[in-house]
Amino acid sequence: MDGRQFETIWETSREAFDSPSIEKSSLFLTQEGVARLYVSYVEGCSNRWQIDLLEATSWTSLDPAERIPVLIPEQCGNQGVKDPVVVQVGQDYLLFANYAPCHLMENRKALKGCTPKEMRSFPVL
Repeated sequence: MDGRQFETIWETSREAFDSPSIEKSSLFLTQEGVARLYVSYVEGCSNRWQIDLLEATSWTSLDPAERIPVLIPEQCGNQGVKDPVVVQVGQDYLLFANYAPCHLMENRKALKGCTPKEMRSFPVL
């Protein structure tokens, strides 16, 4: 690969997520070789941005029907979470995301880097 020509190896649509919009996502390959895609999209029922995880043994095997919610607005005490960035630091994984605070909340919580041992469940700091 020369960084100028690209080949599509997998694609999805907003319809596969029952969503009016999908935006920035984050690809991550674990040390064990598991392909993970963190997707930010507008969840159809709540009409709020959230982040779900698609996980498979290869990029071509990712299936939106098997996605796992990772960060949802209600869990975070916010109006929405989106635009995930996942990085590995040592043995820990950090997930950074943008959020929309609830203007009526007395105790607003900002999402900061999360350092879980397992990349499926991120505590809100």
